[in-house]
Amino acid sequence: MAKAKQTKLSQALKVEIDKIVNDRIKPQAVTKSDLDEVKNFLKEISEGLKSALESIILLQQPNEITINKRISRGYISDKEGDKIEVNIVGEGEKNDESIMIIGECKSQLSKNDVDDFVVYASISPVSSLI
Repeated sequence: MAKAKQTKLSQALKVEIDKIVNDRIKPQAVTKSDLDEVKNFLKEISEGLKSALESIILLQQPNEITINKRISRGYISDKEGDKIEVNIVGEGEKNDESIMIIGECKSQLSKNDVDDFVVYASISPVSSLI
């Protein structure tokens, strides 16, 4: 196999390449507005996680539910076999019977979100957990 011929760059060409690269890679200033946006985003995530954890605790205690499988994001199947993504999926037990735990986490919940969830929640037996 033949070796590739190495070409030496002239100093002027090296300087020009450096100039092009430096012109394209410029420092970016982060503004207070950028930081506020990140702060608000992290606050929404934190509130969502807090809400999800509170819901799980409230679900367990008064309803005497035991969670048997790690709660995670997952899919359930509707009557037609189509997969529906849900934010909270798990398996548990209540009164020695297997139950599926499903839920949604939203930073801003609308009436339509609740209506859709009620429809999804009413159509999936535990065996459709995938």
